[in-house]
Amino acid sequence: MLEGVQRRATKMVPGLHNLRYKERLRRMDLPSLLYRRLRGDVIETYKYLHGVYNINCSLFCHCLLEILVSVRVVIV
Repeated sequence: MLEGVQRRATKMVPGLHNLRYKERLRRMDLPSLLYRRLRGDVIETYKYLHGVYNINCSLFCHCLLEILVSVRVVIV
């Protein structure tokens, strides 16, 4: 839903309405919403791992593993 709003809003910029969405983002120097969500997830994970939040580590690690498996992230 939010992505659709951003798509429509970028079409309102003069001279960009006929370009593809990714090209409009590039020309406006804007990250995609997917990138912003992933970046936020990485920042929050860093905070958890570095003790910013007081959590049950075993529960957190279990949930993190489930997330990584669900998005098929390859850990090298």
